[in-house]
Amino acid sequence: MEKNSLEQKRVWRVKDFSSYTGWKESYVYKLLMQNLIPGVSKPNGKTVFIDSEKAILWLLSNPQKTQEEIDSEAATFVALR
Repeated sequence: MEKNSLEQKRVWRVKDFSSYTGWKESYVYKLLMQNLIPGVSKPNGKTVFIDSEKAILWLLSNPQKTQEEIDSEAATFVALR
C-alpha cells in the first residue's frame, strides 16, 4: 500500500504501520509490547488498531536541528553575551 493511501486512513493495523515506517512487523510488535506507540487500542483484546494521526505525530517528535540552525543559535547566543 502506498504512503499516500495510508495517510488517508484514520486507523492502521500493524501491517499498515509497518509499511508506512518501513520497520519490520516484529519491531513494531516489540514497540507495542513496550507501550511506546501512542494511539493504540485493542477493542476485542487481540486485534491492534493504531490511530494514524497520533502515530505520525509521535514519529515526527524529537526533530534534529540542521547544522545551519545550530550555527545560527550559537551566533545569537554569543552576540547576546
